[in-house]
Amino acid sequence: MTTNYTITNIKRQLIRAFATLDGWFDWEDEFHDYKSGDGQYVRGIFEAIVQINHSLMLVIDNAGNHALRLAVENKKNNGVSDYNLNIAAFEEGNINRFLEAIAVQRGKDTGHRSLPEIRSELRDQLDRCLCHLELLKNGEGFLYKTTEGHTEMDIYHCMHLLSLQLWKCADALTKVALEFSAQRS
Repeated sequence: MTTNYTITNIKRQLIRAFATLDGWFDWEDEFHDYKSGDGQYVRGIFEAIVQINHSLMLVIDNAGNHALRLAVENKKNNGVSDYNLNIAAFEEGNINRFLEAIAVQRGKDTGHRSLPEIRSELRDQLDRCLCHLELLKNGEGFLYKTTEGHTEMDIYHCMHLLSLQLWKCADALTKVALEFSAQRS
């Protein structure tokens, strides 16, 4: 798999995941204030997304900065022509250990934000990811690996994990929306 293909694929995954999530903000306030049968508030799901993403974005920003520095220092940025996004690194146990480690190390945002603030932050996160991908378009992101919870990942893996988390949250919102719609009928 070429580096260009990998980066393009990650970019598409991120754009689709963020766009899908962004659409949920257009629902009516009654939905946003809805509490599901399992006790989950829709606003709480949005806040959880921001908390998880905030921690992941700290790792992504840090990894991106380190990778750029290494590329300049080592002159290794002639390009990494072949790059394999190792999906095996995303076994459920590795994902959970990685997310738990960054949550513990970075702390969680406990503030309550308005939906427009959350939406704006999510859009900013997508923009930051796309900027990193542009800056690391020759495979430089492969030069630096971060280790959290005994799981080693480069910036491309972290962004893939971010997109997986966004889809997971979008799935949770879909389930709540089905329940919400059924109750209104």
